[in-house]
Amino acid sequence: MEQTFKDPRTSEISHSMKLADVEVSKRTTKQSLLFFVPLTMVMVAGTTPIDLNLKLVLVGAFSLIMAFFAYRYYERDELKAWMHETFNFMKIIFPVLLLGVFISGAIKPVIPPELIAGIAGQNTIPANIIAALFWYGRLLPDVGRGSGREHVSRAGHARWTSDVLSAC
Repeated sequence: MEQTFKDPRTSEISHSMKLADVEVSKRTTKQSLLFFVPLTMVMVAGTTPIDLNLKLVLVGAFSLIMAFFAYRYYERDELKAWMHETFNFMKIIFPVLLLGVFISGAIKPVIPPELIAGIAGQNTIPANIIAALFWYGRLLPDVGRGSGREHVSRAGHARWTSDVLSAC
Protein backbone atom coordinates (compact mmCIF):
# COMPACT_ATOMS: atom_id res chain seq x y z
CA MET A 1 0.00 0.00 0.00
CA GLU A 2 2.83 2.36 0.86
CA GLN A 3 4.50 1.72 -2.48
CA THR A 4 1.27 2.56 -4.32
CA PHE A 5 0.85 6.01 -2.82
CA LYS A 6 4.51 6.84 -2.23
CA ASP A 7 5.70 10.12 -3.70
CA PRO A 8 8.98 9.54 -5.55
CA ARG A 9 10.20 13.00 -4.52
CA THR A 10 9.90 12.12 -0.81
CA SER A 11 13.00 9.94 -0.77
CA GLU A 12 15.02 12.69 -2.47
CA ILE A 13 13.87 15.22 0.10
CA SER A 14 14.55 12.97 3.10
CA HIS A 15 18.06 12.11 1.83
CA SER A 16 18.87 15.76 1.26
CA MET A 17 17.82 16.78 4.79
CA LYS A 18 20.69 17.15 7.15
CA LEU A 19 20.56 17.04 10.92
CA ALA A 20 21.41 20.74 10.95
CA ASP A 21 18.07 21.47 9.21
CA VAL A 22 16.14 20.16 12.21
CA GLU A 23 15.48 22.75 14.90
CA VAL A 24 16.46 21.56 18.36
CA SER A 25 14.32 22.68 21.27
CA LYS A 26 15.90 24.89 23.87
CA ARG A 27 13.71 23.40 26.58
CA THR A 28 14.69 20.57 28.84
CA THR A 29 12.47 17.58 29.46
CA LYS A 30 11.73 18.92 32.93
CA GLN A 31 10.53 22.24 31.50
CA SER A 32 8.28 20.46 29.00
CA LEU A 33 6.82 18.32 31.79
CA LEU A 34 6.22 21.40 33.94
CA PHE A 35 4.03 22.68 31.11
CA PHE A 36 2.27 19.48 30.01
CA VAL A 37 1.41 18.11 33.46
CA PRO A 38 -0.84 21.11 34.36
CA LEU A 39 -2.25 21.00 30.83
CA THR A 40 -3.22 17.36 31.37
CA MET A 41 -4.56 18.13 34.84
CA VAL A 42 -6.89 20.78 33.37
CA MET A 43 -8.50 18.03 31.29
CA VAL A 44 -8.58 15.57 34.19
CA ALA A 45 -10.01 18.07 36.69
CA GLY A 46 -12.54 19.32 34.13
CA THR A 47 -13.98 15.87 33.55
CA THR A 48 -13.83 14.52 37.09
CA PRO A 49 -17.26 14.01 38.71
CA ILE A 50 -16.75 16.37 41.67
CA ASP A 51 -18.50 19.43 43.06
CA LEU A 52 -18.72 22.25 40.52
CA ASN A 53 -17.06 24.84 42.77
CA LEU A 54 -14.08 22.57 43.44
CA LYS A 55 -13.89 21.71 39.74
CA LEU A 56 -13.77 25.40 38.79
CA VAL A 57 -11.06 26.11 41.35
CA LEU A 58 -8.94 23.17 40.17
CA VAL A 59 -9.33 23.97 36.47
CA GLY A 60 -8.57 27.64 37.14
CA ALA A 61 -5.50 26.85 39.23
CA PHE A 62 -4.10 24.37 36.71
CA SER A 63 -4.81 26.83 33.89
CA LEU A 64 -2.87 29.57 35.67
CA ILE A 65 0.05 27.23 36.35
CA MET A 66 0.02 26.12 32.71
CA ALA A 67 -0.07 29.73 31.48
CA PHE A 68 2.84 30.64 33.76
CA PHE A 69 5.02 27.84 32.40
CA ALA A 70 3.90 28.53 28.82
CA TYR A 71 5.03 32.15 29.01
CA ARG A 72 8.18 31.24 30.88
CA TYR A 73 9.47 28.41 28.68
CA TYR A 74 7.96 29.04 25.23
CA GLU A 75 8.84 31.83 22.85
CA ARG A 76 6.19 34.24 21.61
CA ASP A 77 6.26 32.76 18.09
CA GLU A 78 5.70 29.26 19.47
CA LEU A 79 2.73 30.42 21.56
CA LYS A 80 1.28 32.28 18.58
CA ALA A 81 1.63 29.19 16.36
CA TRP A 82 0.08 27.02 19.09
CA MET A 83 -2.95 29.32 19.45
CA HIS A 84 -3.29 29.52 15.66
CA GLU A 85 -3.33 25.71 15.35
CA THR A 86 -5.76 25.41 18.27
CA PHE A 87 -8.12 27.90 16.61
CA ASN A 88 -7.87 26.07 13.26
CA PHE A 89 -8.66 22.77 14.99
CA MET A 90 -11.64 24.38 16.75
CA LYS A 91 -12.94 25.72 13.43
CA ILE A 92 -12.79 22.21 11.98
CA ILE A 93 -14.32 20.27 14.86
CA PHE A 94 -16.90 22.69 16.27
CA PRO A 95 -19.37 22.52 13.35
CA VAL A 96 -19.13 18.72 13.30
CA LEU A 97 -19.75 18.56 17.05
CA LEU A 98 -22.66 20.99 16.82
CA LEU A 99 -24.20 19.04 13.95
CA GLY A 100 -23.75 15.75 15.81
CA VAL A 101 -25.45 17.09 18.94
CA PHE A 102 -28.30 18.48 16.84
CA ILE A 103 -28.81 15.22 14.93
CA SER A 104 -28.66 13.06 18.06
CA GLY A 105 -31.14 15.39 19.78
CA ALA A 106 -33.46 15.31 16.78
CA ILE A 107 -33.52 11.51 16.47
CA LYS A 108 -33.83 10.85 20.21
CA PRO A 109 -37.66 11.01 20.23
CA VAL A 110 -37.84 8.73 17.17
CA ILE A 111 -35.69 5.86 18.44
CA PRO A 112 -37.07 3.80 21.35
CA PRO A 113 -34.66 3.78 24.32
CA GLU A 114 -35.01 0.01 24.67
CA LEU A 115 -33.66 -0.49 21.14
CA ILE A 116 -30.52 1.56 21.74
CA ALA A 117 -30.02 0.07 25.19
CA GLY A 118 -30.37 -3.43 23.76
CA ILE A 119 -27.80 -2.77 21.05
CA ALA A 120 -25.31 -0.50 22.81
CA GLY A 121 -25.63 -2.20 26.18
CA GLN A 122 -23.70 -5.27 25.06
CA ASN A 123 -19.98 -5.75 25.32
CA THR A 124 -19.29 -6.32 21.63
CA ILE A 125 -17.33 -4.37 19.05
CA PRO A 126 -20.43 -3.41 17.00
CA ALA A 127 -22.21 -2.30 20.20
CA ASN A 128 -19.28 -0.10 21.17
CA ILE A 129 -19.15 1.42 17.68
CA ILE A 130 -22.88 2.16 17.74
CA ALA A 131 -22.60 3.62 21.24
CA ALA A 132 -19.75 5.87 20.11
CA LEU A 133 -21.45 6.94 16.88
CA PHE A 134 -24.77 7.73 18.47
CA TRP A 135 -23.17 9.16 21.61
CA TYR A 136 -25.08 6.90 23.94
CA GLY A 137 -25.15 9.35 26.84
CA ARG A 138 -26.70 12.07 24.67
CA LEU A 139 -29.39 9.80 23.27
CA LEU A 140 -30.31 8.29 26.63
CA PRO A 141 -29.30 10.64 29.44
CA ASP A 142 -31.53 8.83 31.94
CA VAL A 143 -29.70 5.50 31.61
CA GLY A 144 -28.62 4.59 35.09
CA ARG A 145 -25.27 3.17 36.04
CA GLY A 146 -25.12 0.18 38.25
CA SER A 147 -25.22 -3.57 38.61
CA GLY A 148 -26.76 -4.67 35.31
CA ARG A 149 -30.35 -4.95 36.50
CA GLU A 150 -33.39 -3.51 34.76
CA HIS A 151 -35.44 -0.96 36.67
CA VAL A 152 -38.18 1.51 35.83
CA SER A 153 -37.50 5.23 35.81
CA ARG A 154 -39.87 7.98 36.92
CA ALA A 155 -40.79 8.53 33.26
CA GLY A 156 -42.07 4.96 33.20
CA HIS A 157 -39.83 3.43 30.56
CA ALA A 158 -37.33 0.71 31.20
CA ARG A 159 -33.77 1.71 32.01
CA TRP A 160 -31.02 -0.76 31.40
CA THR A 161 -27.80 -0.62 33.27
CA SER A 162 -24.73 -2.70 32.83
CA ASP A 163 -21.10 -2.73 33.75
CA VAL A 164 -20.29 -1.77 30.17
CA LEU A 165 -22.37 1.40 30.44
CA SER A 166 -20.82 2.38 33.72
CA ALA A 167 -17.45 2.32 31.96
CA CYS A 168 -18.69 4.80 29.33
